[in-house]
Amino acid sequence: MALTYFQVVDRGLYQMKKYVLTDKDGFTVKHTQMKAGKFIHPATEESSDPMAQVVNHGADSPLLAVIESPKDLSTSSRLFVLQTWTVGVDVKNPQAYTTVKEVAAPVVSLEQKLAFAVAATGNISSSEDYCAWSQGWLTNADRTAASAQKIRQQLSEEVKAVEGMEWLTSRGYDTGSSHAKNQEQEDITKRCVLIAQATELIAADSPGRDKIAELVAEATHGISRYGEKVDLEVLADKVYSTG
Repeated sequence: MALTYFQVVDRGLYQMKKYVLTDKDGFTVKHTQMKAGKFIHPATEESSDPMAQVVNHGADSPLLAVIESPKDLSTSSRLFVLQTWTVGVDVKNPQAYTTVKEVAAPVVSLEQKLAFAVAATGNISSSEDYCAWSQGWLTNADRTAASAQKIRQQLSEEVKAVEGMEWLTSRGYDTGSSHAKNQEQEDITKRCVLIAQATELIAADSPGRDKIAELVAEATHGISRYGEKVDLEVLADKVYSTG
């Protein structure tokens, strides 16, 4: 028999809180329809259950949910908060209890999304040139399309170099760098390339705002894996508060 909401809370089984942005009809980017209610579902990350997938890929704050949205936030977008408890006792088939509630979504402009992405990638990149460029962009010292194009092209070449190193490492050659280190550098550099491309488009006054938003979302999706390098929640709050 499923536990009630109060039984779950009383037993101290609270696990996590996540935020999910949807379109006006309540559909996520993965085409799962969200609605207020209480749900029992598998608790494993490997589960294909729609609710389990939503919980495991939700954002850690309302701002991050909006910032990582693959499209501009419009007045028709909706935000849901999910609170999840693990309640199953079967280690082979753990179950989770999730409550879903709709809440007000913060209105974040595309420019704020981009500023967050520039700051976040600037904090995790090991490229001194990219970090210097990102600081110049954030301080309005240089937001030209030419500078964005230059750093994008430079990092694109670095991606190719890292991919070459990765190819050699995967075949047992000693490149002086580990497989994991190469993968991390490649992933971070690709994120920086995406953001440089986004700033290049916005500097050129490109009408493709959806494309810019998609680039930002692709660059920031899963960036929480580098949480030891930068506190994304704090960074999002800072960008939002400074407008």
